[in-house]
Amino acid sequence: SPGLLICQHLLNAMDSQLELSSVPGKGSKFSFTLSSQGTVHLPPPEAKGKSALIIASCPGESELLRGHCESLAMKVVSICSIEVAQLLLTSRCEGTLHKPKYKFDVVLCASKL
Repeated sequence: SPGLLICQHLLNAMDSQLELSSVPGKGSKFSFTLSSQGTVHLPPPEAKGKSALIIASCPGESELLRGHCESLAMKVVSICSIEVAQLLLTSRCEGTLHKPKYKFDVVLCASKL
């Protein structure tokens, strides 16, 4: 089933597994457990149209956050390294010490980086 393949792909991306138990004539049971590294606060609806920087080492977390932000029509940049985030957030426009080269309204950091 395409739905099961999609579930398997998403769970693999989040370092989780799909479990199956089946009893002939009674049906099948599918289950999974997601592990959490902490709490991520998603942007509220008021963030609609703003820009977001997502820092996530796990592709599944990044995609989950990206999907939420894009549902709010946010402009999203996703990266997987805190070092790259520091470079982006501290870069300045050429010829100025004060004007940031990149501006993000929201910074979301998932996982332990």
